[in-house]
Amino acid sequence: MNKKEIEFYLKFHKGFRKYYTLNSALKSKSLRWSEFECRINLQSMKSFLYKFLILSTFLLSFSISYTQAESIQGPFSKKYVQCFASENTAFFGEKYKDTCGPIGWASYHFVNESEVYINWWEFDTSYEDGSKARTKYFENISFDDVSRTFRGMLIFDKTIPDFGSPKKFDYEMIFNEDYSMIHNGKIKITDQDGNIVEQNYNYRNLTRGNRENDWWYESR
Repeated sequence: MNKKEIEFYLKFHKGFRKYYTLNSALKSKSLRWSEFECRINLQSMKSFLYKFLILSTFLLSFSISYTQAESIQGPFSKKYVQCFASENTAFFGEKYKDTCGPIGWASYHFVNESEVYINWWEFDTSYEDGSKARTKYFENISFDDVSRTFRGMLIFDKTIPDFGSPKKFDYEMIFNEDYSMIHNGKIKITDQDGNIVEQNYNYRNLTRGNRENDWWYESR
């Protein structure tokens, strides 16, 4: 403790005056040691705060890098469910609202770069021979991370009457920047006679179609 601090304690603390005078307090080793301890503790606290700040900055940087890495890996390891615009029957809000189906309602499962399949479990449909059409893997698949575009085909050696007995589906799926949605692209559906019908993925893009016809996929 310095002289000013001792004078303060002598003036306002009766208990301190009982044991110390100005001279005895200045000469007291215990008080000098307490001051030394305070300086040491303050330095230790500053060192701890500095290390904590460095660690926090590192963890934040790591978290951002991990999130960016997740985004860079694209759609793989994700599942996407089918969504569409349905009429809003509430008295407020837009005329159409977003509605999404469950997993198994023609959901897309991006397991890895070489394993992607469609899931029809919720449809409980069958092939022409009566066997259940539960899942089917995409063939001839590719992914361009620059344009965020997946391409693949479903080729049927057995037709599915409930789906119009298609011969093949050609997919072009374009993802948004964080891969939370398939919002662009199209499916070319070829029937047994070679006729082709196209269906566009679209979400709130009036240049591609009206809102009531919106059809897209969202990650789950």
